[in-house]
Amino acid sequence: MGCISDLPDEIACHILSFLTTREAALASVLSKRWRYLFAFTPNLRFEEKDFVYRSSDVDIPSSFRDFLDRVLATSGNSPIKKFSLKYRDSVVSDHTNRWICNVLSRGALARHHLDVISKGLTSLPLEIFTCKTLVKLKLGRDFVIDMIPENASLPALKTLFLDRIRTSNRHRCPFEALLSASPVLEELVMRNLYSVGGTHFKVSSRTLQRLTLHCPLVYRAAESSSRIIRFDTPGLAYLDYYGYVPKEYLVVNLTPSLKLSLTIYGYKETIPVLKNLLHLSITTTPNNCWRALPLLLNKSPNLETLVINGPLHYEGCPSLFEQRESVCECLSGYSCLLSCTVKILEISLYGKIVLELEQLKHFLEKLSCLELLKVRSWATEENQKSQLTTEVLNLPRSSKCEIQFEFIPS
Repeated sequence: MGCISDLPDEIACHILSFLTTREAALASVLSKRWRYLFAFTPNLRFEEKDFVYRSSDVDIPSSFRDFLDRVLATSGNSPIKKFSLKYRDSVVSDHTNRWICNVLSRGALARHHLDVISKGLTSLPLEIFTCKTLVKLKLGRDFVIDMIPENASLPALKTLFLDRIRTSNRHRCPFEALLSASPVLEELVMRNLYSVGGTHFKVSSRTLQRLTLHCPLVYRAAESSSRIIRFDTPGLAYLDYYGYVPKEYLVVNLTPSLKLSLTIYGYKETIPVLKNLLHLSITTTPNNCWRALPLLLNKSPNLETLVINGPLHYEGCPSLFEQRESVCECLSGYSCLLSCTVKILEISLYGKIVLELEQLKHFLEKLSCLELLKVRSWATEENQKSQLTTEVLNLPRSSKCEIQFEFIPS
């Protein structure tokens, strides 16, 4: 016990910073000198699940609110680098705003990481949009952003994560103003995006490197069909899009080395020509039509790597008396593969060998530029591995095409 008590405050605070603030407070019993030291750790993490509810509680327990208030009061103006707050719904916005403003006011030299997860509709304090030291901002769920102040400025913000953020402004998109106020932003994640306001949504950033846009399927197809998404992101290296295809894409500026991951519904010709796309990853399921693949391949004239995550075969939705086919009619003839420039193909085999090999055979025969096939399989028995390896190697292919196998333990 004496060794722990003798640790310098800096080391003790560093150790406690790996715990939730509640756990750090409980650990203070190890040393009298640690009694209040946990409040001065640079990382404060409050999780409501650490507190016991009474059956009569309709709001977050008062013990949680009181504990958080005491910790912030005890720590005074000591700098806070990372602040994480997670709680359930029915929280009064005043509490949340007061805590956020307290943290953001701590010291001009602090590099703030703010992580606030709520489950009820909560408005944000405007002070959050003028913080000069905010480096990472993660907000979710059901925070409401209706407007960005004219003096918004986030000169240090590099990572912005928004999960199920809402806006009631149907005519103007507040997120565009938020991006304009973030001149060094490198990563933007927008998940469960129900509405962004207006019919035009522009993602414009000279510094953005990674972009994730996930629109839930309840984000209505009709609303998506009237929306126009514009990309002006010359430094973008990775784009992950999930949702319906909008009415139109306006691609102004994309990097030549862009890696793209798509899960899309309602395929349309509005998908732009992706002349700089080199790496494409798609996700398949046995019952989903493959009509997106020919469209994407035809729109990607310089594609080099194609990754198919999911079953390689197609089962369709036949009646009880129809025979299931392994090849979706949308791939009939496989003409989209003849002019494809793919050099590396990565696929997974899930055990329906006959159906999967029939599909794979067409890819190997038609992809004239193919140099490497990577096969992943969950086969565990040695005889299964041997059979799979033999059957794949016996498929007709170009002499320059190498095949690599990866067997993943189940």
